[in-house]
Amino acid sequence: MEAQQHGAKSSHGNDAEGEHGVCSLLHNELGVSLPLHISLSRPLVLKTEHKDGFLQRLKQAITSSGVHAFGVSPADLKWHPNEDRTRWFLVLRATDEGGELVKLLQISNAVAGAHDQPKLYEDDAPAPSSSKPALGQVATTSAADKLHISIAWSLRQPPAKSTVNPSESTNLPSSIQDLDIPFADVKVRIGQDVTSMALAPRRERRGS
Repeated sequence: MEAQQHGAKSSHGNDAEGEHGVCSLLHNELGVSLPLHISLSRPLVLKTEHKDGFLQRLKQAITSSGVHAFGVSPADLKWHPNEDRTRWFLVLRATDEGGELVKLLQISNAVAGAHDQPKLYEDDAPAPSSSKPALGQVATTSAADKLHISIAWSLRQPPAKSTVNPSESTNLPSSIQDLDIPFADVKVRIGQDVTSMALAPRRERRGS
């Protein structure tokens, strides 16, 4: 599951490699801009008889949550490996002023957990308690800090001498940190089927 920019369908990149074997996720091999997305779940394995129920529960949770369309700002830039360290991603850590993004993460994790599926950033989840967390409960700060937009990838770890050091975050200029990147849809891919869920219209920005 992912938050999708402008409601456009996502792409997993292209095979055209640049310097050091880095593949862009911003443009395809024809130079056409690709939509940005923020992953809200791990890859899940659902039994056929559970797929419809999972999708309906997720739809209901998002609809009843009151989550609105939102914008995110890039916080910093870093290379980050996948769990198996078979691929490296250049990512922009994303923050949103209204907290809508972390609410969507909590909703996704709650629905995944209800279907005995792994949660995204589950290592950062609070310790279990006797009270059941609400679907709209905001994720922990440490988990929220890991939400990101991937802008490039590579099959090998970038060298330490690269512009972005793979072992540490790179600060961004204020002109980039002040960007507002809009997201208005949540997309769920189950097999070959993609379901798009439009969020409620965006709230007026503070100070506007």
